[in-house]
Amino acid sequence: MPILDQEPSKTEGDGDDLPKLPLPSLQDTLDIYLRCVKHLLTKEQFSRTQNIVKQFGVPGGEGELLQRKLVERREKMANWVYDFWLNDMYLNNRLALPVNSSPAMVFPQQNFRLPIDYLRFAAHLLSGVLEYKTLLDAHALPIDYAQGQLAGTPLCMEQY
Repeated sequence: MPILDQEPSKTEGDGDDLPKLPLPSLQDTLDIYLRCVKHLLTKEQFSRTQNIVKQFGVPGGEGELLQRKLVERREKMANWVYDFWLNDMYLNNRLALPVNSSPAMVFPQQNFRLPIDYLRFAAHLLSGVLEYKTLLDAHALPIDYAQGQLAGTPLCMEQY
């Protein structure tokens, strides 16, 4: 297995060399929230929501206190949202994960003539999955790099 011969990176992709995940200001978060819910509510409901958001965001209020806790969390962690994401998207989610939050692959249609054909295909597929699992267990996956505007920037590999 040639890919297993690659030397895993000890410094890149572990999150230590990446910039910290940005934390939006409380006001930006409240503005985005209002913009997102506006089209879902009646005028009366939106007016009530605006009042609640305004009260939440007052200086010295609950919003400011919670924002300070997030700032502290951001200072201590490379990715302040990781645990929230893990819990909310995977551990607390009662939906079927493979179709609702996990990536999937669609293979082209195969035309098998004999049972040995689909058995061979399944064996190759399982071999690839097990090779990938071996790489995961050995922390030997090559670093992923961003595409597009941030092309070449190493990505955090902790999700693997």
